[in-house]
Amino acid sequence: MRYLRTLSVWLCLASQVIYGDQPSPEQIQKYIAGLESPDEEVRGENILQLQQRGPEARAATAALIKRLKDKGGFVDRLDRYYPDRGFVARDIRSAAISALKSIGLEAVPELEAALADDDRLFRLAVLQILQELGPKAVTAADRVIPLLKSPDKVIRRIALDVICGLDQNGKIAMPIIRQLVATGDDRAAAWLGRYPNHPDTLALLESALKSADPAVRGEAAYVLGNLPGPSRKIVELLLPLINDEGTRTVAISNHASTERQVRDEALDGLLNHHAPADKLLPEYWKMLDEKGFDFAVRSELVFQDILRLIPTPPGTGERVFKYYRDAVAFRQKAMKEDEDWYVSAELGAVICLARLPEQSRRLLPQLQELFQSQDEYVRAEAAALLVALDPASNAKALAHVVYVIELLSSPADPKDQETAKELQAERNRRFGDDIEYLRQVLISAICANDKLAEQMLPKLIEWYRDPGCDWFVRREVLEPCFMRLGPKAKAAAGDLIDNFHSFDAPDVIVALGPDVVPLLMEKAEGPAEPWTQLKYLALLAKFDKHARPALPIFWKVLESGHPLQRVAVIKYLGQLPSLSAEVTPELIKRLKDDRCEIRSAAVTSLGAFAESKDVIIPALIAAMQDDYAEVRAVAVESLVKLGLDQAPVRTALQSATEDRHPCVRMLANEALQKK
Repeated sequence: MRYLRTLSVWLCLASQVIYGDQPSPEQIQKYIAGLESPDEEVRGENILQLQQRGPEARAATAALIKRLKDKGGFVDRLDRYYPDRGFVARDIRSAAISALKSIGLEAVPELEAALADDDRLFRLAVLQILQELGPKAVTAADRVIPLLKSPDKVIRRIALDVICGLDQNGKIAMPIIRQLVATGDDRAAAWLGRYPNHPDTLALLESALKSADPAVRGEAAYVLGNLPGPSRKIVELLLPLINDEGTRTVAISNHASTERQVRDEALDGLLNHHAPADKLLPEYWKMLDEKGFDFAVRSELVFQDILRLIPTPPGTGERVFKYYRDAVAFRQKAMKEDEDWYVSAELGAVICLARLPEQSRRLLPQLQELFQSQDEYVRAEAAALLVALDPASNAKALAHVVYVIELLSSPADPKDQETAKELQAERNRRFGDDIEYLRQVLISAICANDKLAEQMLPKLIEWYRDPGCDWFVRREVLEPCFMRLGPKAKAAAGDLIDNFHSFDAPDVIVALGPDVVPLLMEKAEGPAEPWTQLKYLALLAKFDKHARPALPIFWKVLESGHPLQRVAVIKYLGQLPSLSAEVTPELIKRLKDDRCEIRSAAVTSLGAFAESKDVIIPALIAAMQDDYAEVRAVAVESLVKLGLDQAPVRTALQSATEDRHPCVRMLANEALQKK
């Protein structure tokens, strides 16, 4: 999905260059007419054009809704915008869903009416769109509620998902969820999780825990454990479940699932709510010792949980070391029998021991003994633990760890395939098949000791940069280590930024401190493609007041960037409350922009600048007269954030209760009822 979203951004940005910024009504009508073409490619192309126009394509709503029943597909040719990019196959129905989402609030009345259709897939598509539009589409609730009585279970559940998304306070949803809890619905607890602060949520979850169905108990335990806390009451509710061996099926993705015991959910929740270690640790030892426990695979998660116990009781280090030795023996036996084997038990134990230095240092003599092992895998792991626990006294072990990591990391020369095969065979002979996992164990042990990691920083950066470095080692080991080191790891900034592909700025780069701002500015000012530039601007916005030198770059994009870039930049500017004096005038200027999505984004961001509300409130009240319902709706929300206690705000909201769009009226009425 993330790939598809990024792809969509690419397409939209490119099309603005080809097709221009402002569509005329005549152009919109041509696109609408194109939706009736017998040629699937033509229909698909016109849907893409309408999607790029956002709310300005509101005249196409009915025609796009009709296409939700279209079973055709089309080829979206990326090479129209970028040479050698190829193409992607899309279906017309999903493209129409995206276009209707982009129209937004303007499409809600016609989407509501469309729910009366009996076509199952059509209804599901409409519900999906309403769910994405969120609370602003609350007027649709009256049309969705009857679907809760549908004989189709999927329709009923998605309808309730939609209602929960529309109904932030639970006025509509909670009576329905209460009834589902009473009838033993295994998803009822999940919906309760949407209302963590509702006064009835805790009591209803307590009731669900008494169900005879483990699926209901497991879901309730999961939701309880993830409620805001810590909470002593939640600990009291979950403790009796630590012996509950009932299982439930949990979806991992659309194509995979796993079995989870109720006790697993309870233990996770107890950790989240800081239950006493003396209550939990015996349960983990029991779990590791019980017959049938998948020690090779699942024990890594158990060791991770043990590390979260605060404080970790005395003797934990020795007990974990026992399981480490058991894991080594398990692997050696499996290899002799030529069976598949896993080392996650060893990895979990190694990291656990390394993160418990005060308890684990007394194990140094036993680790020195393991360091002499003829099993090179065991020798390398023991060396890593020696280094993590006492780097000053184990220079030989450190040299061995570095040697093994670099041996496993050395990229083979593609020009010499024979040498590459020989090197791979040598690695496999000495360390087994799963050499990537061994590298993860060794680097994890080094990173577990922050002082050692700081000392080894140049090597860690070198390994991070290695094209042969496993993505898991990068994301789950090295990046968290750099984040813990914070500004001490700023030398890694360039490599981290070059490996950053998400539109959400990762915490690890922000943790390096404001010294990385000049580097980000250099990247943002360079000859970057549009979406890449947005990536750097999103990061800069995370630095708040330290991003002041970068403001000229933001202004430049606001003036000359593509519309979608400008919308994104306005969103980022709303994350700079410390720069209110500089940002507010620029955002107010955007309230006069020709494009409604720009105005809507500016209205939303202005709601974050309470310090400048004397200037902002009059501008937002003026925005209440905008021609587009989306802009008027977000103006209501922003005014509420800035203060219902002010007479001009209440007067404006009172006027909005008579707005021509039902969603705006509903939002205004709800706001006025808050005070």
